[in-house]
Amino acid sequence: MEGDFLYLDADTVPVGRFDEIFTSKAPLSAAIDRNRASPCGGFPAWAEPDFDALGWARPTKMALNDD
Repeated sequence: MEGDFLYLDADTVPVGRFDEIFTSKAPLSAAIDRNRASPCGGFPAWAEPDFDALGWARPTKMALNDD
């Protein structure tokens, strides 16, 4: 990847304004947090309609063991 890159985790505490990145024409990407600590324990139901509309397969449920 070339150029500037900004990563904001869900627990990032901003110390200044960064809302201008949302009005930029630069690419923006976001990801659903799917980890073992996630209360949904799998793919969130609220994201299913978006995946269906795009024709994307839904990710499988996460295994909760270390095998």
